[in-house]
Amino acid sequence: MVLALAALVLAVGGLAVFLPKGRNDDADPHRVVAPTSTVITNITSSNSDSPSARPTISNPPSDPPESSEPPPIPQDQYLTDLEYIDDDQKATSGYYRTDGPYKANGKEYSHGIAMNSGCQNRDGGDYWVDFDIGRQYKKLVGDVALYDKNSAGIKMKYQLLIDGESRVEKTLLTGQTEKLNIDVAGGLRLRLLVHDPRPRNLTSCGSEGRAYVIWGDLQLIDG
Repeated sequence: MVLALAALVLAVGGLAVFLPKGRNDDADPHRVVAPTSTVITNITSSNSDSPSARPTISNPPSDPPESSEPPPIPQDQYLTDLEYIDDDQKATSGYYRTDGPYKANGKEYSHGIAMNSGCQNRDGGDYWVDFDIGRQYKKLVGDVALYDKNSAGIKMKYQLLIDGESRVEKTLLTGQTEKLNIDVAGGLRLRLLVHDPRPRNLTSCGSEGRAYVIWGDLQLIDG
């Protein structure tokens, strides 16, 4: 009898497993519930319309600021390091030379400049050259004297101008040296000028000889 009742209970239990579920099936503890929260989370994270799924776009890098560094300060330099930009077109044979060294009043100048106004003297005895100094310097220093190999009794006048304004003008005799310390601050164009006062009718450099002025180691100074 007992065995019969047990068999009946097992049979009924087995049938209950396969019976359709009613409205209260959510309360069945044996029901396997799909992990819908996990699925929803995955869909949300992969949804391109979701703000959280959009890539974060950082601001593009800005252009580097322009350099505010001042231009390099020019170094002190000898005038022989610069090319002259213009010269006296009227002079027939006057010229400028830097192939020294040159000796003037017993002193040798390794950065010397030799200038003469030529033999014909047809333009009144002048010869000049111009340099662009770019408003970058404060002083011009050096010596000026007559070439030791000039003929005896020669005298020459020299002149130094900044932007057309004469800063120094003197006449030299053999054996004289003048020290130069010229203010060139703010100057753009520097002119060296030499003048031979001898008559204009000189037609050669024979017995009269060429008259050279030596600009001795002229140096542009920034400080």
